[in-house]
Amino acid sequence: MISAIITKLLWNFEVKSTGAKKSFSQAIQIFEYLKMYFLQNDTTYRQSVVDASKAAFFEYTVRFAGFQVSYFLLFVFCTLLLVFISANIYKPGKAEAKLSRIANIIIPILQVIVYAFFIGAVYVYRFSEYEASILASYSRYMNISFAALWIVVLLGLFQAAAKSKIQRAAAIFLACSCLVTAPLGNIRRFINRDIVKEAQEVRSEFVLLAKEIEKICDGNDKIYFLSRGDRGLHYWITRFNARPNYVIDPFGGWSLGDAIYDGDIWHIDISPEEWIEQLINEEYDYVAIYRAGDDFSENYGSVFGNVLELSDNSLYKINRDQRILERCR
Repeated sequence: MISAIITKLLWNFEVKSTGAKKSFSQAIQIFEYLKMYFLQNDTTYRQSVVDASKAAFFEYTVRFAGFQVSYFLLFVFCTLLLVFISANIYKPGKAEAKLSRIANIIIPILQVIVYAFFIGAVYVYRFSEYEASILASYSRYMNISFAALWIVVLLGLFQAAAKSKIQRAAAIFLACSCLVTAPLGNIRRFINRDIVKEAQEVRSEFVLLAKEIEKICDGNDKIYFLSRGDRGLHYWITRFNARPNYVIDPFGGWSLGDAIYDGDIWHIDISPEEWIEQLINEEYDYVAIYRAGDDFSENYGSVFGNVLELSDNSLYKINRDQRILERCR
């Protein structure tokens, strides 16, 4: 609990010190969410998100002991293990032992139930419509909750083994169980730093644009990011690569023109004149383009000083006097 509070305070300090904003984030309305959950009275996309989050607990699977099992089945399995542990650790007949037995079962299980119940609220109130509609990273979030539950189960099994009359056999069985259930592939990838290498490989595609920004900007400039058809990956990696230069959240979206795909909520369909007007009014200094797309020069070429210089991975200075974008060299 203390670590969670400290993490939250440090994160709020970081957000405030960098002037960042929390995209799509709003306060969770508990009573409104309860009505959506039980009464299904919402007529917007949020109701489908709540329904999907309820079904996901039974439909989404996780690899456990070599098998793909649903989160619900894993929840039942862990519950039975906790009952077994409590029955073998505490001596019957003592009031404090009875309370401890109940607490050791109820508290970890209640944690998972509350977590799974309110994860839908997090999607509804803290995520964008697109991310919420696909339950973005649902498995990753649920794995965090079950990891906490599994730690409690393992500690209980160790304690039960210590109290067993056949301690050696129990210890061997427990060690084998840990090896079977451990995600050895993930552990190997962590030790070999494969995850780091994969992340670096993904970010390598965006190095050219980051170098352009680093060469021209001084860290105090306001940079508009543009990438046609981007679902967010291009934008966030460019923000990361461009540090300490700060790529601002673009107004409306980072994909100018018509929608590229169904559910493209990141596009903003405005005219070239409206775009340059907003860039000037909101005091942007540069426009960073990762991917312009095939029809971008035809639709928005009029605001560029030399449309023939328009290309991907390029940076443009906003000339406020002439109301055009000039390629940076």
